[in-house]
Amino acid sequence: MDLNTEPDTVLCDLTITTVYDQMTAIVQEISALSHKLKETAMYSKEDLDTVFGSDSVGDTPEERAKTSTQMWMRTQDELVSLPMGLTGMVMTSKDALSTFGMGVLTDAVKEGKALIVCAEDEPAASLKRMREKLGHTHKELAALARVSLKEMLDAENSSTITSMHVLIRLCVALDIDFKAISFKKFS
Repeated sequence: MDLNTEPDTVLCDLTITTVYDQMTAIVQEISALSHKLKETAMYSKEDLDTVFGSDSVGDTPEERAKTSTQMWMRTQDELVSLPMGLTGMVMTSKDALSTFGMGVLTDAVKEGKALIVCAEDEPAASLKRMREKLGHTHKELAALARVSLKEMLDAENSSTITSMHVLIRLCVALDIDFKAISFKKFS
């Protein structure tokens, strides 16, 4: 630390950074707790009908998901209930419930979509961590996953959106649960 620097300036810069980091962590924790709270709540017949359709049967989200014809579309960072004109990975209600939980499904129906990214740098960070952990070069992983080198590099860039087709191929090559990529961190 420069002794000529004003102590208040250094303290202010550290405080702003610390407060920002703490606020970011708190927002992520509140979001996770909100979803967890929704998981432990009792659901009315109306709630279950809204998420899984009135043709589904049962008293719990798990029972309803097993009999539901409702389908879900998953993109890199969102989950939406079908039908919508999106491209992505189609999931059954049972798969969507077991991967994301009732809170996310409820948000997807009520808000039109649910953000499912657990951190700003996902899924890029998990892909990079797993590639490095397994000792693959970019070129090796691209060949293993049968994607182009550009697609592989873009997938590890957190500022790009990667198609689910490419994400699934990379996840399979890295032995990552492709249903949960972005929603959970992998290391």
